[in-house]
Amino acid sequence: MKKVLVTGANGYIARHMVLSLLDQGCKVIGLDNGVNSKNPDMFFGPLAAEYVHGDIGDLACLENIFYRHPDIDSVIHFAGRIYVSESLEKPDFYYQANTIAAFQFFNFVLHRGVRNIVFSSSAGVYGEAKTLPIPENHPREPINPYGRSKLATEWILEDMAALFPDLSVTMLRYFNVAGADMQGRTGQSSPKAHHLIEVACEAALGLRDGMALFGTDYNTQDGTCVRDYIHVNDLVNAHLSALKYNAMTNEKGARAMNCGYGQGYSNLEIINTVKKISGQDFKVREEARRKGDPAALVAANDMIMTALDWRPQYNDIETIVSSAFEWKKRQCDQSR
Repeated sequence: MKKVLVTGANGYIARHMVLSLLDQGCKVIGLDNGVNSKNPDMFFGPLAAEYVHGDIGDLACLENIFYRHPDIDSVIHFAGRIYVSESLEKPDFYYQANTIAAFQFFNFVLHRGVRNIVFSSSAGVYGEAKTLPIPENHPREPINPYGRSKLATEWILEDMAALFPDLSVTMLRYFNVAGADMQGRTGQSSPKAHHLIEVACEAALGLRDGMALFGTDYNTQDGTCVRDYIHVNDLVNAHLSALKYNAMTNEKGARAMNCGYGQGYSNLEIINTVKKISGQDFKVREEARRKGDPAALVAANDMIMTALDWRPQYNDIETIVSSAFEWKKRQCDQSR
């Protein structure tokens, strides 16, 4: 990969991705509309090829990018809306951002000659697990608009791969991404935190008056939802491996791979781990289930470990939580 276009580039995962690409010596163009992120981080300066404030559905913006960078050879597509609860309230926004705009974007870049694509998909495409851990051939039966919008985009890419026989696409189905850069360069900085570990860290730091625990009557070990947590640095390494695989394999087409460790932790276990790491016993309010939350999502990861020779480095829940907490604490200290 010589020059990579990263969409949603100032989002949580994508910021780590940009740093990793720069570490690898790649040229990076970062595109972001600012919906899910704050101001661009400092690495969008002289190190990166360019930061562009714009939307993936804005064809004039894309024309301008490719006019100035006709040698873009790879795309990592992160851009989109990401909250299950919000998708239930605003399904139209999710289909527009995650499916319609994504189709316009992929159609554009494919007609500009890009043939190496990594797509940020989700375990949400599976819905309620019929078997655990969940393999890639598990039925795709999402139970919320977020998951359905991601599944629709997977279908688009599968059909595009049939239309462009030299196209190589890897669709990475994330389970629960957490943690912060192990070098302390960036982390999760949501304008309004929704993810469990970030919310719990904010509660531990006194940034909110406790937190809610949604649902304690699931058919799980302690009645709370179970999720497979993957450290963000391991996830971006999976993207790097996918880019290299796409470029080198003779097996063109679209393929899906799970990104997870194959081990689940309940919401209650995560909260207790944050309490242990932080040394703070914050309030936890038990509330009703949220609509659209599956009971358990745990990845079968044989495919990614075999095909991409991917090996996780931070498969430890205390390491994940510690990195997230230290990043959030540093932000908190700097704002005082």
